[in-house]
Amino acid sequence: MSPPQPTSSEEPTPAAVTLRGPVNEAIAYGVRLEPANAPGNSPFWQVVNVRHLSADENRGKHNIFVRVLDANGQRDRNPSLRVAYTWEGRRPDESAPPRPLDKGDGDIGHADIDVNKGQHISVWIEGDGLPSARVVNLHTDHEANEKTSDGQDGNTRFHHSFLVTFQRTQSDPSPAGVDDARYVRDADPIQDGAVLKPGERFVKQWVMRNTGDTTWGDGYRLVHIANDRLGAPEAVPVPVTPPGAEATLTVEFVTHASSGELRSDWRLANPAGVHFGEPVWTIVYAPPTSVGDATVDSPPPADQLIDAEAIVDFAGRTAARFWNRYGGLILDECARLNIDPADAVGVLITESAGQPFGADGRMVIRFENQLFWRFWGKTNPDVFNRHFRFSAVESWKEHYWREQPDGPWLPCHTGENAAEWQVFDFARQFDERAALQSISMGAAQIMGFNYAAVGYLSPEAMFAAFAHDAGAQLRALFRFMEVNNLVEAIRNKEYRRFAVVYNGPGQPDFYAGKMREYAAAFASIRPALPAGVGEAPPGPAAAPQPTSPRPGAPLAEADPQLYKAWREHIEHGFRNNETMFRRILEAFMNPYWSTVWMYRILFGVGVTAFVVAAVVALMQHNVVTTLIFGGLSVTAFLGYFIGRPLQALEENLQFITWLGIIYNSYWTALTQAQNPDAYLDDLHKETDDAIARIKELMDRHTIRSGARPNVRE
Repeated sequence: MSPPQPTSSEEPTPAAVTLRGPVNEAIAYGVRLEPANAPGNSPFWQVVNVRHLSADENRGKHNIFVRVLDANGQRDRNPSLRVAYTWEGRRPDESAPPRPLDKGDGDIGHADIDVNKGQHISVWIEGDGLPSARVVNLHTDHEANEKTSDGQDGNTRFHHSFLVTFQRTQSDPSPAGVDDARYVRDADPIQDGAVLKPGERFVKQWVMRNTGDTTWGDGYRLVHIANDRLGAPEAVPVPVTPPGAEATLTVEFVTHASSGELRSDWRLANPAGVHFGEPVWTIVYAPPTSVGDATVDSPPPADQLIDAEAIVDFAGRTAARFWNRYGGLILDECARLNIDPADAVGVLITESAGQPFGADGRMVIRFENQLFWRFWGKTNPDVFNRHFRFSAVESWKEHYWREQPDGPWLPCHTGENAAEWQVFDFARQFDERAALQSISMGAAQIMGFNYAAVGYLSPEAMFAAFAHDAGAQLRALFRFMEVNNLVEAIRNKEYRRFAVVYNGPGQPDFYAGKMREYAAAFASIRPALPAGVGEAPPGPAAAPQPTSPRPGAPLAEADPQLYKAWREHIEHGFRNNETMFRRILEAFMNPYWSTVWMYRILFGVGVTAFVVAAVVALMQHNVVTTLIFGGLSVTAFLGYFIGRPLQALEENLQFITWLGIIYNSYWTALTQAQNPDAYLDDLHKETDDAIARIKELMDRHTIRSGARPNVRE
């Protein structure tokens, strides 16, 4: 089938013109060109020019502007054409929708792409099935500081733009060459006939020699041709391999339970889709572990089993049944991570009611419309909107679908696993990978787009592993916790923090409440845990340090930077306490020193009055004057000694000292708290004790203060 030809309102164009080669005017900026792998005498998209925009052209922008020309050098108006792009290190959940050629004729480009800080972008043309050359390493991290002609910033670091021009071109009419390949050897330890476990992942690596006269590269693939794909994608890319060279072709597989052999056959294909060379294959066995069941139960030891049917409470009975099937695996993982199995059970029951597989034997899934929009619908909005919809405000709600564009809307989530599979299978018809990334899978309900985080090379591999093995589903939960730094949250029973990451920010309180409920229900019925399970990792006995990343090793040795940050936090707390104590001391001391000086002045007045009275009495024999000044002196002396300023000062100093002791004791008690599970209880207890001691101290101070003359109200 030949590729579609561009449509245009222009007159029919003459035969395509062969251009001798592209022009790269941006080499100084690290830009590279990769040629298209086009057969001889056939059309393809050539990069005819790429250049860096001047300061006056750019004026502070950071874009890639793309022009697309037909064979005559006129703007190509084929509505199917798109400018595709990607960047180095792009994650699977990061969208890069191809850009339409919808800019005006007077714009710099027919399409443009924003270049964000740190992105190194590649661009090419797609949409009509033709091979395309690529422009690689377009980025804005250049030190040039160029002003415009009117003195404005034109090109500065992270503000650079490029203009790329593609043109439909005819490749040289040279012979197309001959594609051929020969199998050399296996480069992996998996031999044909190997016996593996159901759900086990394995990697095959075949070394192939290019025995033709073409160079393998863009468009060449190793494709699945027969038998079971075993969780692998339909095709994998082939590295650039010139004639005579060897290439190692890698495919990851996942077994499923089968009473017979599991075989997968593959062969090389060129850009035109023509198979060539010797085929390769893998043959393994994965016998079921139980009759009629491809899943693997992992019950706990006999002394850890629970009589589930004797439990009346629904939450407890559900947790017990789940535990009796998979408690052995949960115990192993919880012992490895030093977490309480009750919390793991709480998470798993919340996510899937403890059911890895539905009543029909298929894995429990949930299809998320809003994610399918992200992974596929954004680039196909018209088709998506005809068949799927969800709330624009709370995207996890109001999920509906319909098979026919004019049919009735049906709810996606009815509580039946079969309904979830129905909408999932329908979505797979549009895009297999996008649909897989849009479902949560199995007992742990891990989203398909998290495949890399839980150790799989593709969502297909994760789906194949989970589809027949509950053990793979459960182990993925603990792997997800490790990768996303959630182990500490589970140890501390911070369910909301866990739910925000695990379930998303939409309903964290709802999920956290369910996890807490099921964890408590299981904790109330389980037997005593084996030694070492659910215990906090060993660490220094003198402080509630963060958990060491190497169990058994002190934090100062395992992570010096984290230990330093923790020390600084504790020292800062004590410094704050010292500052508060000093301010309280000053607040009490300043008025009392003023009081002491007033009493000293009063004492001086009394002494002076007594001396004056005595002198007047001797000189004038004036009895009245003597009595007046003598009375003043007696009053001053009595005020000084009855007020007892030094005793009052001493009592206030005692009050401040004991207050400081209470504060320091409070902080010391907090830094000595060791049990993460009881830390909040310890915090509340110490706070209540400190408040009670302060209140008792203040009451005692009030009583003593009230006992002094001239102070009581």
